[in-house]
Amino acid sequence: MLHNKKAQIPETLTWVPAALIIVLILAVTIIATIVLFRTSSFSRDSRTINVHYSSDLFAEKSLASYFLTTDNGETVYSELNSAGDFNNFNGNLAKNIFTLLYHSEYPGGVYLGFYNPNSLLTIENNQYFGSAPSLGAQSGLTGTVYIRQDINELIYLDKNKFLHLILAGGFL
Repeated sequence: MLHNKKAQIPETLTWVPAALIIVLILAVTIIATIVLFRTSSFSRDSRTINVHYSSDLFAEKSLASYFLTTDNGETVYSELNSAGDFNNFNGNLAKNIFTLLYHSEYPGGVYLGFYNPNSLLTIENNQYFGSAPSLGAQSGLTGTVYIRQDINELIYLDKNKFLHLILAGGFL
């Protein structure tokens, strides 16, 4: 029946190494992805954004749009970075965006303010948002722990100053 196997050998010798190379490339890509994106902290050009627990796409887009808004030819991000505090325009704009849009969705509180990792009082109060809401879990009377769905983002301004967005959700 099988008298001539010579025609099958060259074709097999071509496809076996090609298949091994494809598997090797896929394995290297998967390993590199796992190693590079293991953490939830992404760093690029000395600007760091740490996203903790969960994320809200609309809140992130609102924050990005807020930073790109211009006042007297300068973006809000540049104003906050150079002045280190809110002015009348960008403070009221932040309050309108985040309090009006997200207060009903995040009943635990909405806060946008400055964070200094070197200060004893790391989260600073401000006239637009007051004090930051507490984050995380809360214990009940019977020892039950209630977990809250919070959005907590830090935006790098300089080595001693971050802008801190907290959207504190209701307890689950």
